[in-house]
Amino acid sequence: MGQPLEYKRVFFLCQVTLVLGTARCALPQSVTSAPFRAVLSGLPEVPVTAVYNARATVWLRLVRDANSRVTAASVDLDLRYDFPLDARITSVKLFDGIPADNGSVRLDFGPIPSRDGNALHLKADVPAGQWGILASPRPMYLAVETADISGPTVRGRLEAADWAILLSPLNPSDSTPAGGSQAGRALGAVHLLATRDLAGRLTSSEITVDADYEGLAASTQVVGARLTAGGGNEIAVALAVRPAPAANGNFRLRLEVPPALSATNTVTAMLRNPAGVTLELLTLAHGRLSGRLSGRLHGTDRITFLPRASTPTRLAFHTLRDQTGDVTAAIAVLDPAPLTASTAIVTDPKGRRVLNHPLEPTAPFTFLNLADAGSVNALLQSPDKATLELQAGEPMALAAPALPPVAQTVISAVWDPKMTTIAPGGLFTVFGRNLTKVSGDLSGLVGNRIPTALNGTSLTIAGRAAPLLDVQPDHVIAQAPVDLSPGIHPVRVRTAAGESASVMTTVLAAAPAVFFHQTTREGNLAVVHKGNGSVVSPENPARPNDVLIFFSTGFGGRTMPAMGTGLAAPLEVPVRTVAPMVTIGGRPATVVYSVLAPGLIGLVQTAVRMPAAAGSGNLPLVVRIGEASSSPVVLFGALR
Repeated sequence: MGQPLEYKRVFFLCQVTLVLGTARCALPQSVTSAPFRAVLSGLPEVPVTAVYNARATVWLRLVRDANSRVTAASVDLDLRYDFPLDARITSVKLFDGIPADNGSVRLDFGPIPSRDGNALHLKADVPAGQWGILASPRPMYLAVETADISGPTVRGRLEAADWAILLSPLNPSDSTPAGGSQAGRALGAVHLLATRDLAGRLTSSEITVDADYEGLAASTQVVGARLTAGGGNEIAVALAVRPAPAANGNFRLRLEVPPALSATNTVTAMLRNPAGVTLELLTLAHGRLSGRLSGRLHGTDRITFLPRASTPTRLAFHTLRDQTGDVTAAIAVLDPAPLTASTAIVTDPKGRRVLNHPLEPTAPFTFLNLADAGSVNALLQSPDKATLELQAGEPMALAAPALPPVAQTVISAVWDPKMTTIAPGGLFTVFGRNLTKVSGDLSGLVGNRIPTALNGTSLTIAGRAAPLLDVQPDHVIAQAPVDLSPGIHPVRVRTAAGESASVMTTVLAAAPAVFFHQTTREGNLAVVHKGNGSVVSPENPARPNDVLIFFSTGFGGRTMPAMGTGLAAPLEVPVRTVAPMVTIGGRPATVVYSVLAPGLIGLVQTAVRMPAAAGSGNLPLVVRIGEASSSPVVLFGALR
């Protein structure tokens, strides 16, 4: 089987997608959300004996018009606090700069409702003059004032947060206690928010475990959950017991992650390699632990729809896929939930309800677990025939009517317009119009084989299906079959709206092309790392004898051992490619190794030694295989 492919690890593909900044389809209006978090504590100049601390999550929402201009902004605040019982919150304000150092109030959340438990949720519209509220060069602080005997204030600096939604099908675990139940299954979701300091250390994190379960044995209760990253690193979320047994139901619990090293290691693992983290649901029967439903977490592919609602909203599906490209599990996120709506109903093109779920208008988001992944596949292929209904009335189509695809140009996947030839086993990009109605990639793929269809889009070259890595309305990234013969071949794209006319492309035995991340006057800046993992830059130039690593495609289909089309290179065994000739600054560079990038397809990872006589400044790097040469890219050599 091999290891699950984590497409997010293809960092340079993510960067390459931004290199040329190709135009996207204009939208009448769109909403985007950015999360921030703050750890709040009392001011040192106000001595108090009681405990005053809090954690805050702030969501900044921006509404943009078709020209990407901001037309409205709002803030959602979720505050969790530990205050004395007699403490009353009198104000919550957002400051530009440190409040005690003449920081100015940028946003006042206004009247504060009566205290209810230890949580507070507030919403506020941002005045037009403050739409750049979180783009200030000065740090932003959140301050919460209270009124009791000492009247202290707690405050904390806002930090941009990483946000991840991970999924796992959960099945009975082999570690179920003797005599315990082996019944039931679940779909487990983990919503993770985390912040880091400038050194990359975790400063705060919040986890929500949300699982729909069914088929549990009689008299069984779900009592908690556990996240384990191996090596003794785990987060236990065993904090709730259900009041009554239920064979089918939902387990949901939110936890501020404790600062213990094992817990922060688990959070880091979920951000970097979620497939290495196990989620377990713990069950209780007759007063003792009776079983576990467990599975490994996976990253998800996020698919976003922007229906033409009166209040801008965004419906995103977070999905897992099998090796055919079909969705096998999914949850939906409505962002934000309109205040006037009580239920969200999504219907697929055949009239089946994909979801029918009550909304939480007071929460920053509404998470909607989906029961029928098959209906999601039908929806993704024809979203113009699927609908979203937020209140009684006319359902809204998820997308405009689909138009037939138009394929126009084929080049190498490095997106250098001069690299117009491709090679067997290499990656290539097809540009055009209407190439998909639903953007998608392989972030949620489970397995090591790349599908030949994504969201209803497929592609053929020389009449043969090509594995797809990324589908967008204006481009598709695919792999050429490893045994494709050289010559001039037709490429066609098919969607639910029809098939494009052919666009011709030239296939050579080898067509090396080096990935780059930025275009400058000096040339395209190569994605180059030193052997220690640091990126080559003007501040960190390459020095003589440094081992440098870069990424390419188009080396041809011959490898040792041989790899089939669409199969990810194994993690355990290096797959060697044809040996390239590499020059830097016109000087030969010794090749240390050249292999298929482990866990990926069509991508070559090459390590070379920086020539002593290469020179300094911006130096061209060129890869040659036989008579075929790449376009030069540049890297920075140390000044002498």
